[in-house]
Amino acid sequence: MRKPQSIGSLLDGLIARKEWTHKFKLHQVFLFWTDVVGEDVARWAKPSIIRGRILWISVIDSVWMQQLYMQKILLLEKLNERLPGSGFTDLRFQVDSQLASTPPDPEKFARKGNWEPSQEEQEAFRKALDTIPDPEIRESLFKYWHKVKKVRRNQRN
Repeated sequence: MRKPQSIGSLLDGLIARKEWTHKFKLHQVFLFWTDVVGEDVARWAKPSIIRGRILWISVIDSVWMQQLYMQKILLLEKLNERLPGSGFTDLRFQVDSQLASTPPDPEKFARKGNWEPSQEEQEAFRKALDTIPDPEIRESLFKYWHKVKKVRRNQRN
């Protein structure tokens, strides 16, 4: 008779034999997604499935798909920083209108029509745009982002 083993050691052995370690590391993205992208993005975009080393992200509409696609390289870098040694090679986006979320806390925002993204949000988005070399394109994207955020916020209220 063999000595009883703990469930943890049995699972570790199974994971090693099946070579699932890499897959489990990649699936950690579901745990830290909001930390990496922020609450605002996480409200409208969520990781949905992993195929190989490609992460599929469900987004609420084509506007968010386009916005995140423009930030794809930055997102990929941020996600892979959290997954040393076994990161993603690509991000793909798909529209999923089922992602409807509860509206944000009304006290967090000003009255309808007067709302502006917080200074932190604006700085974070400008930082994300720093990867784009052309200043005119950066400014146009920032204005577009600002307008979309304002319209979306007003639609929710």
